[in-house]
Amino acid sequence: MQREISTIFKTLKAEKSFFSSYQNKFIDSFQNHTEKHRPGLLTKTALTNFGAKLYQLLFSFKGDPRSDLKAFTMKTITCDVDIKPIVLKSLLIMIGDFATHNLKKLNIEATSALASLVELYTQTINEAHSSTQTEPETSYHEESSGPVQPTYKEIETILELLKTLEENNETLQAMTYVEEVPIVCNVKITGQSGEFFELSTESCIASSFKDDRDVYIKHASLPKVLSGKAHHFPHRDSLRIRDPYFTDLPQEGRKFLRVATEAPIPIRVQLNSEEYTCRIKDISICGLGIISIDKLPLTTDTMAQAVFSLNGIEFSLNINIRYNIREQHFFRIGSSFDMHNEYEDLISKYVTDRQFDILKSLKSKASQ
Repeated sequence: MQREISTIFKTLKAEKSFFSSYQNKFIDSFQNHTEKHRPGLLTKTALTNFGAKLYQLLFSFKGDPRSDLKAFTMKTITCDVDIKPIVLKSLLIMIGDFATHNLKKLNIEATSALASLVELYTQTINEAHSSTQTEPETSYHEESSGPVQPTYKEIETILELLKTLEENNETLQAMTYVEEVPIVCNVKITGQSGEFFELSTESCIASSFKDDRDVYIKHASLPKVLSGKAHHFPHRDSLRIRDPYFTDLPQEGRKFLRVATEAPIPIRVQLNSEEYTCRIKDISICGLGIISIDKLPLTTDTMAQAVFSLNGIEFSLNINIRYNIREQHFFRIGSSFDMHNEYEDLISKYVTDRQFDILKSLKSKASQ
């Protein structure tokens, strides 16, 4: 197969001028189909960068890109993004344009070679899908080993992007979560040193960014959210971030505000004839974050009854288990419930009051 793709590349390299000039059209096609398939998935700038990198991978005609294409496809699948229909539509349009380009020259061999190459790329994308679908599923998830360590190339890319943003004096958004409440402020990059980069945080509540807390950086030119750990404050209005890496931000998918409870709240989870005592760690108007010391038989989409007290009022709700994840010495259980229930106003008031208390506490610490 390696020899086959080498032969294809050799034929297509003779059409170098076409592939050099076609990149922008491919990127436009990729952007349009992505917006139709998954509106609002990425910013236009991020889609441009995404499409350009994909085009360079597929049509630089260096080595065999299929292993990189497979890894790339599998990574997008794990992020709940299916690039298969988007890429295939863009490639099919390209074949049509290439055939028209070669029509006058009657260069059927080159058109056939591109069609064969697209077929190989399609097989690779299909293999990636098969690999992810055949992995065994489990209702319980073992403790994660933390963020995937970035490759040298990714670190290099991150540092280059940060340097460009610093040189252009760009304003970025820095975000962290304090007791589940998102805290956002505008920042600027003021320097880099090895594994650190420094941010000016004049518009931020300094007490939000405690040492070793996760910090997320967003900007339209970044392909994904940049994450790192808050580390050492050189002076009051600055913040150092260490070990940056690209990541996803699942919290952005939340429809409603979630807050950590002031103290763990006892909860009885009833399933069939069994009852389990746990603790509520966080709450929103449509879900509970529950902590259990023991591994409970609560699998994804299990329906259970939850009984607990909030501000002296007893609640009894039907909950749907979303996940059950092992973390260190306990299990974290995510659950949801119908927000249109008799307790909606009471829970909403609790969440709003708790958010106010958290923000008030942060501002009080900042003024000390």
